[in-house]
Amino acid sequence: MSRSEGSSKGRRKPRRIRRALLLLIWAYLAIGYLSTAFRIVPASAPVTPTVALPVPARTLLTGVFSVHTGRSHDAWGTRDQVAEAASEAGLDFVVIGDHPPDDRRPDWAIWDPAFYGEVFIDGGVELRSPVAGKVLTMGVDSVYKRWQGDLGSFVEFLKDQDATSMVVHGRGPRGSERWVHEGVEGLHGWEVLDISEFSRARIKGPWGLYHLVLSVAGFPFSLADESMLHLMREGFETATVAAYDSLRQAGPLTATAGLNVHPKLRVGSALVPSYGPFFRTLLSHVAVAGPLPTEPVPARTVLAEGIQAGEVFISLGGGERADGFRLAAVLEDGRVQPMGAHVPYAGPVRLRAGFETDPGRNVVYRILNAGQEVQWIMGPSLEWEIQAPGVYRVEVYSYGLRAGNVFFRLKPWIFANPIGLVAPTEVLGSEGR
Repeated sequence: MSRSEGSSKGRRKPRRIRRALLLLIWAYLAIGYLSTAFRIVPASAPVTPTVALPVPARTLLTGVFSVHTGRSHDAWGTRDQVAEAASEAGLDFVVIGDHPPDDRRPDWAIWDPAFYGEVFIDGGVELRSPVAGKVLTMGVDSVYKRWQGDLGSFVEFLKDQDATSMVVHGRGPRGSERWVHEGVEGLHGWEVLDISEFSRARIKGPWGLYHLVLSVAGFPFSLADESMLHLMREGFETATVAAYDSLRQAGPLTATAGLNVHPKLRVGSALVPSYGPFFRTLLSHVAVAGPLPTEPVPARTVLAEGIQAGEVFISLGGGERADGFRLAAVLEDGRVQPMGAHVPYAGPVRLRAGFETDPGRNVVYRILNAGQEVQWIMGPSLEWEIQAPGVYRVEVYSYGLRAGNVFFRLKPWIFANPIGLVAPTEVLGSEGR
């Protein structure tokens, strides 16, 4: 063998190795994609509604919760940057979730609610009850990081402040943040979805590299929000949602969603990660009593009352289309019970859902009672007879194509707050919540 032949073979070997590695990488990415591309769902045929879609009697606001700024000890960002990103995303409100810094800076004070152009920003605070977990509060006029008393005294403090309170990170990946108390007596909400919770779970899983590549590749093409939503492989079937379904049986408890976005770097005026992509992921749609007042404090009151009432649904992106979603329980006499209701069951009752305008995508509905799947029904509309007491909620999924019960790209889209149609004794037992 000549020297030239030997060197030629030596060069070909690294090329073969590189090709093999490239092939393995592409195979890994393809399998990662296909692992969530198909799903079998026993969906029933579409229905022809006999009851009109409920007409909204309240104003629908779209916004986000649990947004951190530089006033949290582990984040950067200002309210102006939050407002700018929220305006670009078409949001009506943002609820800040800052937590007091460890060093208790003397300049740390609760932000008063304020309007920045058309965007309403409330200075919420994330507080810790040491015997329970973390709570996002609206309207608390005090500065501390950890409540020193028990949960009962903490709830009494919140009542005295006339604050709205929502458990956050209830079943999150970090044990120090999980809700460990057996109940949520006196609190108003439970965070069922948290984009950071899904992110941590995905990065640690077998498809972590796939999701990292997808996320990084999404930013240059303005698809960062889509790549983040793709992290939610479990959809609505998580321990956090299951805990909520259990707690909701006891009485009214509003399901909320949190971004928990912490910009970690500031490069000039730019933040990494920036607020913009997050503000197009988990959107909360809250029905309130009329347009927001132009004064900040009354505006906070109206928003807080809407959250407590529970006529709220969460959309995973697609905010403009999701705004047209409607859900209610229609009684025999025509009265309507909205999301968040907790009233005596008096059958027959029809669960009615749909969209005021074309949702712009194929949809299928999933009905659950007490967290247990009852039925899947093909869209575009939903009408289903409730034949027994229970706490019913509806999920909406979009999909690309289907062949029978095999769906391609079935994606969770809307998580609606439940409607409680329960025995009279259960309603009485929930008073004072």
